Amino acid sequence: MENKELEYTKLFDSYFNNELSVEEKELVEKRLKEDPEFADNFKLHKELSEVLAFRNKADELREKLKKIQQEVEQEQSSSGTIQNSKEKIFNLNWWFRVAAIFILICVSTALIYYFTSKPDVNDLFDKYYRPHVLAENRGLSGNDTAMTLTAYSFYKSKNYKEAGALFLKISITDPDDLQAFLLAGICSMEIKDYNTAINTFLLLQQKDNILYNSTSQWYLGLCYLKTNNITEAKKVFTELQQEESGYKIEVNDILTVLGK
Repeated sequence: MENKELEYTKLFDSYFNNELSVEEKELVEKRLKEDPEFADNFKLHKELSEVLAFRNKADELREKLKKIQQEVEQEQSSSGTIQNSKEKIFNLNWWFRVAAIFILICVSTALIYYFTSKPDVNDLFDKYYRPHVLAENRGLSGNDTAMTLTAYSFYKSKNYKEAGALFLKISITDPDDLQAFLLAGICSMEIKDYNTAINTFLLLQQKDNILYNSTSQWYLGLCYLKTNNITEAKKVFTELQQEESGYKIEVNDILTVLGK
């Protein structure tokens, strides 16, 4: 994990310092679009760098003022003109007050920007995302195929990769099995393949089925949220807000944080 974070840090620093070749830069930008975890780390690194830049400017100013203070003190000890030294010390104190206010504003602005400039989509996602819970007797029907029974078994044991592959096959062989579509999408979310999940939920939306419409819409909105597509997330959640569903309170909370 530490090696991965170190690798990210070196790569992002090289990106921001224009040390990458054109091809390397294009690969980074391509990965930002396709890899949500990579994009989240990139965003965090950028915002932390901006905060540190503010702090570095404040430290530079503090060092300059410290140097001026030392020069005045040396002049005071070697000069016979006490009045001039007092005036310089007074002026220096005034500049220290101005500098302190400036440093405070810089650091405060940086921290306010870092913590409030954008909603933390990861916190929102983690707060509201839960995988769909199967009914206790689901998978016990005499009409279920061996593939379906195996898929439900994988899903219940949280083997989402294997379950997702089977649910995808089921949805292809039996397009009317809408729960297979839903669970295939959720399995994709669980293995962090959000683009596949989005496409799966969009296909389910086209079925226009009352039973799964709101549920698929809810998970679709969460996928957009996780991939930082705030515009589409707002659109989906706003539509869901107008419907009679069990997600009304959660949707209202999310839209409040995102800002309508």
